[in-house]
Amino acid sequence: MALVWAEGFDHYGTTPNGGRDAMLSGAWAAFAWANGNPPIISNEQARTGTYSLKINYNSLATGGVEARRVLGTAHIVIGCALGVYFNSLPNINKEHGLEFRNNANENIAFFAVQSDGAIGCYVGSSRTLIASSDPVISSSSWQHIECKIVCDTVVGEIEVRVNGNTVLHLTDQNLGSLGATQIVFGQPDQDSGGSLVWYIDDIVTWNDDGDDNNDFLGPQRVYTFFAEADTAVADWTVNGAADGYAAIDDVPPDGDTSYLLGALEGDQSEFELPDLPPETALIAGVYVPVMGRLEDAGTGEVTVSLISEGDVDAGDPITLTTAYTYWGTVFERDPNTDAPWTRVALENALVRIEKTG
Repeated sequence: MALVWAEGFDHYGTTPNGGRDAMLSGAWAAFAWANGNPPIISNEQARTGTYSLKINYNSLATGGVEARRVLGTAHIVIGCALGVYFNSLPNINKEHGLEFRNNANENIAFFAVQSDGAIGCYVGSSRTLIASSDPVISSSSWQHIECKIVCDTVVGEIEVRVNGNTVLHLTDQNLGSLGATQIVFGQPDQDSGGSLVWYIDDIVTWNDDGDDNNDFLGPQRVYTFFAEADTAVADWTVNGAADGYAAIDDVPPDGDTSYLLGALEGDQSEFELPDLPPETALIAGVYVPVMGRLEDAGTGEVTVSLISEGDVDAGDPITLTTAYTYWGTVFERDPNTDAPWTRVALENALVRIEKTG
């Protein structure tokens, strides 16, 4: 398995606090801003679906504007792809982009869109510029950036692709040996970058594990959808809604207003999935975010599975806490064919939630 995380921003909603409360109920670790506007979920621009993350930099800011996502495990090889939309290009370099950090919160590599539309690569705690691409990013249009690093003190490697084309490739770099545990989006090295609005969407992160999705994926999109019908397998108790699927499709998440309750170990509920957009061709993988909590203090687990023609692919058990938290499960292959998912196969699949502990 190589997919680590996928993000389309369409399941958070814009409230409360610009959608940040829902984002922080999971692996989004922190938002930072000073005297400017905080990152928010916005429907002003979207590459896929309805929403994207808007990063609005105000020239009065003195501490940068950023959103930080924790990956947990340290990745020696890590790639991150995303769509970006700039209302205008930055008027200062070394400010606006994405950064890989280690578990000491130190910069490994920062990829910043420069004032001329080039992509500059900055490394180390002082964020020293080591190379820039030709001008490749323009304003007022969505473009796709994909960055890969290989962490090593001697033979570290960096590669950046824009819209599928390599624009920067560096070898024999000192990128340390700790690996990347965090990705930061925004202006982590803010000085006086002037006013700038930009949006990010369709984030996909991957490593080099397994046989699937273990290298550059190209300009993928992240399409967000929800279960649309119950099935006869319905052990979990529905609360606050007429149907099970209607209890788990709220945007923003509504906590204890509507939810499913699994009381006994082995309880299962299964749901049908909707039709995908007709233009859907190749499916790199399926990422299922689940928000759940324990009703009482103690221990409890839930497992998410996808079922295709009766064949089951069960994710790893998720250990819940008493706070609502997002957890993600990745499914890269159709368990019925052991091949990548097709649109028809995924439309006919079922999603199962099971109380496993």
